[in-house]
Amino acid sequence: MQIALFQPDIPQNRRESAGVPDEVVAAADARLVIPIKPGLRSLNVAMAAAMALGEALRQTSSAK
Repeated sequence: MQIALFQPDIPQNRRESAGVPDEVVAAADARLVIPIKPGLRSLNVAMAAAMALGEALRQTSSAK
C-alpha cells in the first residue's frame, strides 16, 4: 500500500514494547509498516522514524 503524506499529517513513532496508544490507533486514517528482511527482529525506533520522516519530507517537498 502506498501512503501519500500531506501537511498536517502527524506521524507517531513509538518503541515496540509500548506502541501507539489504542485511542491514537483508532483515530488514525492509516498505519505505516516498514518492511524488513525475513529473519531480522526489528528496526531501531530512531532509524524507523528517520526513514518515515525522510519519505514525508520527500513527498511534501516535491509537491511545492
